[in-house]
Amino acid sequence: SKKEIADMFNISTSVLTKGNARFQKCMPENVRAPSPQDFISRFGSKLNLSKDEITHCIKLVQYLEENSYITENAPTSTEAGTIAFYCNAKNIEITKRYIASVCGISEMTVSKSVKELSVHSTSITDFLSTL
Repeated sequence: SKKEIADMFNISTSVLTKGNARFQKCMPENVRAPSPQDFISRFGSKLNLSKDEITHCIKLVQYLEENSYITENAPTSTEAGTIAFYCNAKNIEITKRYIASVCGISEMTVSKSVKELSVHSTSITDFLSTL
């Protein structure tokens, strides 16, 4: 995540973001920005989710993107909210606080992401029942 990279170099995330913008401008090739799916596997395993649960979360975030249920959150916020929503829907006892600490974001950010997804809870729950 952006925060992890900034921490490695002991710089702020805003400095990293500005440096990345300059890099993108200088490089003729387009470097793909990370997506929520990139983080779900890594953070899902840190949260001790099973391979099937991680796969379900990846499918869920793809479903959310396809249906435009995800706003312009950072990928880590999106995946944390997706994992938290999934865990809640499947009665997996992992707290938002723990998800936030593993993902390096605030618990409030996780709660905000879950709240945004909750607007579509019926269709998301219907989708989860197909997995």
